[in-house]
Amino acid sequence: MSSLSGLEQLRAAAIDGRTENVRHRQNEIQKLHLCLRENAATILSSITKDSDSGSSNTSLESEAEFWLTMNAVEQQYDGLDFEASIKQEYLIVTGANNQGRRIGKGVVVIRPTTHTRFYSIIVPLVTAIAAGSCTALELADTMLNVDSVLKDILPKSLDPDTFCIINATLYSQEHVFLVDQTAQSNVSSVDRLCSNYSARAIAIVDRDADIEFAAKTIVKARFSFQGTSPYSPDLIVVNEYIKDEFTEACSRYAGKFFPSMSKSITVRNNNFLETKKALKAAEEKGEVTTSGTTLFKIVDIHDRSCPMTKMKISGYCLSIISSSSLVDSVSISKLSPDLLALYTFSDPATAKFLSQHVNAHTSFANSIPSHILVGPAAPITPVPAPPHHKYSTNMFSSPRPQYIALPAPSSNLALIDDMLARFYEPAGQSSALVKLRGKVVGKDGKAAKLLKPKKVQPEGSQLGFFEQGILLGAGLVLTVIISTAIGGIWVVKRSIKEQRPL
Repeated sequence: MSSLSGLEQLRAAAIDGRTENVRHRQNEIQKLHLCLRENAATILSSITKDSDSGSSNTSLESEAEFWLTMNAVEQQYDGLDFEASIKQEYLIVTGANNQGRRIGKGVVVIRPTTHTRFYSIIVPLVTAIAAGSCTALELADTMLNVDSVLKDILPKSLDPDTFCIINATLYSQEHVFLVDQTAQSNVSSVDRLCSNYSARAIAIVDRDADIEFAAKTIVKARFSFQGTSPYSPDLIVVNEYIKDEFTEACSRYAGKFFPSMSKSITVRNNNFLETKKALKAAEEKGEVTTSGTTLFKIVDIHDRSCPMTKMKISGYCLSIISSSSLVDSVSISKLSPDLLALYTFSDPATAKFLSQHVNAHTSFANSIPSHILVGPAAPITPVPAPPHHKYSTNMFSSPRPQYIALPAPSSNLALIDDMLARFYEPAGQSSALVKLRGKVVGKDGKAAKLLKPKKVQPEGSQLGFFEQGILLGAGLVLTVIISTAIGGIWVVKRSIKEQRPL
């Protein structure tokens, strides 16, 4: 079946409402789960082969990807309640509003990223099914083992009227909802769900951080999954007072990440070549110095104009730059205007300040969750991503509320309704207009009454981070001045007393 005819079949099924029934969605997800479960060994093998870089962590990461994906499938299945859906469908019949009604996007086309390919394909697929959409996978011919396995098992398991695989890139995107995990900009619209895979992630390590914990957490996030996760920190901003200690801790944990017998590590990612090229150029210009082994590099950035402070990093490369203060850390972070993620390692008050002043889609204080490293960047949408996965059914559906019994309106709204409802009775309409004006016109004759003033908050009742520092500094200065003055007066008095004749 050609890609075009497959999409036409999906459109026909969407028009017929084939996927609106929750029982159908349950059956499809159940078949998908059974298919993945029965082919677990083959899938795990394919994931490992695609990501085999020579690291001993590869098989463990493959297991993590597989089970995280299965967890997402189970969550979507558990979220479907047939009895509740029937009750909601007949709310209008019983005289109740159906405000939470949503419908699927119709035909969803998924364009997956290569990073953790299995998760990146299955999770949006199962979420779209749960939302009531027909789905198509855009899988062009590749050498990836995961693609080969899924092309074989998925069509055998899912309804061919509501699922298909497209073997080429879909250029015409009319009448489909595109899930694009390969986008390179913040593109967002009503007919697409895009992940900006080029957006950067930054970690800030303050002087009060637990250095050992921060180093261990950042090394794990940077080096796991071949260092290709969009959420791996691209730049680590470290306070200058702890930079040497932090760098030493990172080198120590990086050495433990790889087995001693490893000779070489292969990262199958084009972005890694760009990282290596930029690193070599920066070294030649004296903008950075590097340490580490043939397996990994710890990069100490000296020049803030170095391109590595602004680029997306891939592979086993940990870039560190020093800052002199919190304000300086914020300034460095703003070299990238729109961050994918911010990780702060500090006390809670400092974490609050940093996450408030650095513009990032999401921020984590004293943690980099392992699950966030799997899958694509979360799509750019006003709908928040769920806590442990990148997609939710609300992203793949549209609100379609139904009303039959609105709550009683306010007195003003009731008067407006009364006035407009008397279109057949001019005298009654004029009377209603007089009442309305009497309610809303102010004593000064203007079109609306003044709003009631809010309670004024006393000045200084809430001090910000910097205000507290300023007051504390001023207090210390005044304490020194007063102590010095008192001491001086005491010395003068004693001197005068000693000089006074007996």
